[in-house]
Amino acid sequence: MVKPIPRLRTAVSESTTDGTPRSINSYNREVEVRNDDDLPDFVVVKATASLYDDRALLIWELKRDDADAAQTSVQLTRYLGWAADYQAFVLRQDGSLPDMFVGQVEQGQATIYSLNDGVFIQVLQGPVLSEEICDQLRKLAYENQDQ
Repeated sequence: MVKPIPRLRTAVSESTTDGTPRSINSYNREVEVRNDDDLPDFVVVKATASLYDDRALLIWELKRDDADAAQTSVQLTRYLGWAADYQAFVLRQDGSLPDMFVGQVEQGQATIYSLNDGVFIQVLQGPVLSEEICDQLRKLAYENQDQ
């Protein structure tokens, strides 16, 4: 299941006319779109029947072509840290060590990192819709369907 994170952003007041960029969230509500939020664009999870037991598999960030390189690097570092923290949390909670990936799309290129033994390794880089990228995402989905 792909969870678009913009649904967590602040709802826009009906009376707001300040020119703030807006988007429609997954609940069909208008929300603010900010460049300075700390949330990734999507989190891909293994959904469960329980509200709180979904398993995160992939943090996915899409960058605009004109994105600031320094800010992009800071965000990627933050998401890699979140993924490591999440993996450690699950390990403490139930003893399993889930696969955890962080992906970023920048100027038409996708890069996917995998957490192995506490270290992130770049496992793939290529055009966004390349066969290799799509195969990696399919593999991620199928390997985790029974967890």
